Amino acid sequence: MPTMKKINICGVSFDNILNSELRNIIKEILISPARNAFIVTPNVDFIVRAHKDENFRNLINKADLSLCDSAIVKIASKILRNGLKEKITGTDLLHLVCQKGEEKNNFFALGSTEENIKKAVAKLRELFPDIRIGGFHHGYFGKDKEIVKKINSANTDILIIGTGSPKQEFWVGKNRELLNVKIIMCVGGLLDVLAEKVKRAPVWMQRIGLEWFWRLIHEPRRLWKRYFVDDMKFFYLLLKQIIMGKS
Repeated sequence: MPTMKKINICGVSFDNILNSELRNIIKEILISPARNAFIVTPNVDFIVRAHKDENFRNLINKADLSLCDSAIVKIASKILRNGLKEKITGTDLLHLVCQKGEEKNNFFALGSTEENIKKAVAKLRELFPDIRIGGFHHGYFGKDKEIVKKINSANTDILIIGTGSPKQEFWVGKNRELLNVKIIMCVGGLLDVLAEKVKRAPVWMQRIGLEWFWRLIHEPRRLWKRYFVDDMKFFYLLLKQIIMGKS
């Protein structure tokens, strides 16, 4: 995989690439003999959590690809004069990987509930008629070894894991060396979106960075503290980086 310029936003590294460049990178990964390329899509919540948890910060900063999934983080990069070229969401990543790997690679989906993972897989097959899904499993499993064995036994090339952050990233960190796949990508709650349990914001809200507000009005009890208390620390971290001049 080619070496890319890393952008430091409040202690978290991001790869500064365009969606069009990502297409070629994914293609190279899929034809490479290397295994277990780990892809993450950090946002404001990731950055705040990474500041509090050194283990989490080290884990995501060692990912092979770290893509900016936040309009706010993209704006912050411009304030720091290290402008990220593009916001690339987990949805963008999933669609791109499915398009590139649709015909020749086996997929495995891990996460959500037993009912919703079946609906998510059905949706993937609807969106990508030639996709080869060798297996799937809900996110409420017990022993890691049994899941790793199931993934490897399915001759998996691309593992889609959506058990929520930071659970999904820590699981990858613990089991990455045991897996025999080409790509591991963490997609958060995207499997629930595919299952239509959670509805995505309208495109116009996504484009202007208000997808967080859409989530908030649909799940206020769960998200108000995250957005209005926990994630406010991001602006302190940004100000600190501006003053210290670190990039």
